[in-house]
Amino acid sequence: MNEQESLLIIRDMISRARGEVKDGGYFFLLWGWLVVAGCLLHYGLWDIIGPAVAASSWAGVGILGGIGTWIGMKRQRARSGSRSYGTAYIQQTWIAVGSVLLILTGLGIGQVMSFEQVYPMYIFLYGLGTFITGGIISFRPLQIGALLAWGVAIAAFFVGFREQLLLIGLAITLTYLIPGYMLKRSS
Repeated sequence: MNEQESLLIIRDMISRARGEVKDGGYFFLLWGWLVVAGCLLHYGLWDIIGPAVAASSWAGVGILGGIGTWIGMKRQRARSGSRSYGTAYIQQTWIAVGSVLLILTGLGIGQVMSFEQVYPMYIFLYGLGTFITGGIISFRPLQIGALLAWGVAIAAFFVGFREQLLLIGLAITLTYLIPGYMLKRSS
């Protein structure tokens, strides 16, 4: 295999992954809207039922997101049959990001870390996953959203816990929703 053939294989891999992620813009929109709804519910219910009980809205986000992801994965597999290396890399990235999000949540629930420390870390992870995905499929809006989210994550360390909920919503808008709609439009 010569250099030209290698480049063609790499371009094909990127093209296939980009096409699959464009279809997968669904996942950015699904999780984007669910997390924004979770932030707004938690924030809005804070004074009404208390912060701890309001936090239970996140269980609904996880359940709905899990079901929606399962359905989306089944549809994606049915349409494409096989997956490209690029898609495999993206899936592994998001499995790792999701696993660390769950670990951080466990540390927060177990009071090893405060959620005031955990929430900015969530934002960094949202940015990490979208930055890597954007790099694999050569889609700059994902990477720009990630860079902006990292700035939001830094700011989140300097505000109170309740305000961090609004910053998570902003970060998700920058990393999932805006690029997700751009992906959807470009397909």
